[in-house]
Amino acid sequence: MLYKVQGKGLNKLEDTTFERESLLEENLEDWIETNPSLLGEELLIIGRQVDIPDVNDTLDLLALDTKGNAVIIELKRGQLKDPVEMQSLKYASYISRWAYDDFERQAQEYYKDKPKEEEFDFNGLFEDFCEKVDTGEIPEINSDQRIILVGSDIRSKLGSVALWLLEHHIDIKVIEVHSYKEGESIFLNPQVIIPPPTTEEYEIGKLGIRKDKPWLVDGKTWHLNKRCSEENSLRLQRLISLIKDNFGIEPSWDQKFYISFKKNNGIWVWINTERNLFRLNTRANPNTFDLKELASRLKVTALKEEAGLAEKMQASSYLWIDEGRVRITAKEDFDLENPELIKFSKECYESY
Repeated sequence: MLYKVQGKGLNKLEDTTFERESLLEENLEDWIETNPSLLGEELLIIGRQVDIPDVNDTLDLLALDTKGNAVIIELKRGQLKDPVEMQSLKYASYISRWAYDDFERQAQEYYKDKPKEEEFDFNGLFEDFCEKVDTGEIPEINSDQRIILVGSDIRSKLGSVALWLLEHHIDIKVIEVHSYKEGESIFLNPQVIIPPPTTEEYEIGKLGIRKDKPWLVDGKTWHLNKRCSEENSLRLQRLISLIKDNFGIEPSWDQKFYISFKKNNGIWVWINTERNLFRLNTRANPNTFDLKELASRLKVTALKEEAGLAEKMQASSYLWIDEGRVRITAKEDFDLENPELIKFSKECYESY
């Protein structure tokens, strides 16, 4: 229910529906395309009515989120029914195989008819988006896929399926958009139904750790089994063993996105975990190392800090040096058994 304040009183707005107002799914697409924050988050739209040849169908909207994940958005002007989640799962499965070039081609196609002052630059577009929403760093594109379903009502069967998918770590969001009318004006009230809202921020003084923050309950399982693939988990455990064996430092697991190792009450090394790679960040005096020489020792690509996303995507494992730290993005080709890795780590340890 939606009310309008009139002086000291309230005027209840009339409930209505898209059908009653002769509004179409196309209208809902228009609104989300021009203002994706309607879905409760910042998104970069890169496609509308995107052809999916493998399933001989089109998805409504395709976007990237602030973590670089591909976001499949499916819309229904009326009630969300059972087949919609199967459609979106098929789309997500197909999109999961896309490489950087596929996203670049899709975005170029989407923006070709839009006003622009210079040649289209997908890399610059995504980096501008990340800077605008202050992501902290430019993430990899398509490290995971998400689904957002939008409609005016949700059937219990679909809600049950969506909750099951969420519990099994498929990132799915269901949004109901309720509509109201006053005169000729239409008002929209989007509400996130799944995942269900929590009351954590109001539970001041509540003891214990909530199950919706599993990294605080069992951070080791969270990072090794939930954030990493099985293969990347084994690589990550090998790296952690190397640090423990050589420096006698135990890791701290209780952060959502990274594992840390401390020296003198400060974080010396932290490892950002992702599904198919990890990012090794080591604090050090930046004057200790020459970028190209260090990259040669560790058998990785040397990149400058300002390197674009396309360059990073196309590189194998790579590193760069910025103020006070050396940052290594370790992909599948990164050699953990290289003796230069421990030598480099000791040099960082001594200089920090």
